[in-house]
Amino acid sequence: MKMQTQIFFKALDEWDQSTHGKEEDELKRRVFSLLYKLGGHYQLKWNKEEAINSLKERVEYIINECKIDEDFVIMGLVNLFDNQLKYELHHLGEAILTNERMLNMDLQKLKDRIDPEELKLIEEELNSPDFEHPSQKALNRLKSREYISNCKINIQQWEIIKGKYFNQLNRELWEEARMFHS
Repeated sequence: MKMQTQIFFKALDEWDQSTHGKEEDELKRRVFSLLYKLGGHYQLKWNKEEAINSLKERVEYIINECKIDEDFVIMGLVNLFDNQLKYELHHLGEAILTNERMLNMDLQKLKDRIDPEELKLIEEELNSPDFEHPSQKALNRLKSREYISNCKINIQQWEIIKGKYFNQLNRELWEEARMFHS
């Protein structure tokens, strides 16, 4: 694996460590997204290490077999990762509205399609303290202070790591090393 690629995966690991415990499977979810954008394949049952290994293989294939410049590929991934983190915070209102609409639509669909007696039983279940509708669960998560705080921490940690590894000086040094070894 080439130097800049190694550093990218080191940066992902460092980010995961620095945000550890904030949200389960956070890095795996983001790696799946990167794989998707690169045309890679993944399986939801994979653990984090399997997902990262698949991303490594895809990046190496693109750089080595497709002959795409390493700096172009890695900086694209750095920027994509950066955009993913910021998107969640900047579009939080849209996500809340979407989940509220889904929750209301699901309840309305039930009222339109189900026998009134069955609907009464379902409403009792829905109103039970043990049941939480998936859209309601997502809505509660999105509206929590903890979620917003975690988004901000994730962005802040990535900014620090990105500045440490992917600054202009390092990129110039990598370019010089590539030219020297070519």
